[in-house]
Amino acid sequence: LFCRLFDDQLQEILPATQSLVFPEFTIHCPPSNHARFVALSLNALDAVKSQDMHKIQTVRKSYSKGEKSLLSVCLAPLWGTSPKWLLLIEFIEYYRLQGVEYFYVYRQSLDTYGDIVLNDYENEGILEIVNINETTNCLKRHRCRHEMQLQDCVFRTRGRSDWVATVDLDERISVNGEFTLRQYIESHALPVNAELRFRCRWLLRLKETPADPIQWRLEGSRVPMDVWHNTSHVAPLNHTTKSIIQPLKVESMGVHQVLRFSPGTTVRLVPPEDAVVRHYRLTKGWAYFLKEAETFGSFEDTYVAPKLLKAIQLAVNNKVNKLFPESKTKVSK
Repeated sequence: LFCRLFDDQLQEILPATQSLVFPEFTIHCPPSNHARFVALSLNALDAVKSQDMHKIQTVRKSYSKGEKSLLSVCLAPLWGTSPKWLLLIEFIEYYRLQGVEYFYVYRQSLDTYGDIVLNDYENEGILEIVNINETTNCLKRHRCRHEMQLQDCVFRTRGRSDWVATVDLDERISVNGEFTLRQYIESHALPVNAELRFRCRWLLRLKETPADPIQWRLEGSRVPMDVWHNTSHVAPLNHTTKSIIQPLKVESMGVHQVLRFSPGTTVRLVPPEDAVVRHYRLTKGWAYFLKEAETFGSFEDTYVAPKLLKAIQLAVNNKVNKLFPESKTKVSK
């Protein structure tokens, strides 16, 4: 296939660039400051109709100034009807406290409360919303979208962030002791480590988070990380792991690990004594996997460090009170 770039007058920026579909779903096109539309063709000289050209989204202004993050997060696609507004605020505020500077949030579908949250963080300049089309011919619809999102994340963050965490909305990569994630990376990661791979512990979440701020306040205004504590034993090596990667050194990314490294790079398997993924897993519809988790070892109650939990709760309270004051909590869905 050939990648064809066009300027704002739909004039082609030559030459066309030959490329390959690798990894799955992904075509790599060369960077260009003047490109405004992109298309694909089988041959370099094939005619391209205007309806087959796709408009290129402009990179946020903060990055046009040359700013670069040490640590960012790519959030797995948001979809379905479950309430996400509170988890979103907790997710972003938790990772900010861990030293994350920027977030790439992939949105397929979201309710009004969730949109209000995302738009506020976007206006703050720390978040980029990437909309995902709901149309797909893939049989495993959500899995395909997740895999496409991961490849997009790798390419989107190259040159914009040194390290990127690839996690779900209910996952918190947690370092034991006083280290933040950023400090752990700075003190433990080597240049050869294209991936830091973290093992998982599940925390059983017995019900959905509150549907709106009114319900949340009625239930005591506690963050989810302060509600659920029943925790599985650490999962086996390479079982449902999650990663923090150097996007410039990764060629193909999977849901649970890097699939192909750039030459000369490798993975660092993070010992669970150092850090784990705390996965606040909703138990509804999860009975089969819960039985598997029980084979890992005994469950136990675990808790977020009091100092960190206090900081999370304060940050979440401040954001909720700003976006959804008690006198104006109800919004149109």
